[in-house]
Amino acid sequence: MAVRFELRTDLDAASLAPLWQALEPRAEGGVFRSWHWIGCWLAETGLPPVVLVGHADGQVVLLGVLAAAERRQGLGAISGLRLHTTGDEAQDVITIEYNGFLTDRAWAGVADAAALCYLLGGVVVAGSRRDELHLRNIAADPPGNGP
Repeated sequence: MAVRFELRTDLDAASLAPLWQALEPRAEGGVFRSWHWIGCWLAETGLPPVVLVGHADGQVVLLGVLAAAERRQGLGAISGLRLHTTGDEAQDVITIEYNGFLTDRAWAGVADAAALCYLLGGVVVAGSRRDELHLRNIAADPPGNGP
């Protein structure tokens, strides 16, 4: 079965918490992808979250919190999304060290790759097509996934 994705802008921290905490025991996220960390990060940044939710086999198998990003390019702007970061160096200096999606162990690698393809496919958030995806502090071999 394939993973199906949706971007949700209707989830605040209180409604995201139970989804995140239900997935955590089935995932290898470490402290930086725990609800303790992500919940505090959301409270500190005050960002309205854009939540990527991956579903498979009738359950949530992937979660990620995205922030809208925009950068000037010539006379125009390019819109994008940032995974678990704000783009403000003053804020991001104290944030996530080992970044990535919170992914069910049974779907590790598969759901993550599918999520990247989905996000790079030009998704629309708040009426703007998002053509960039900013990923910071993603390890080639995240803790807990080594030999």
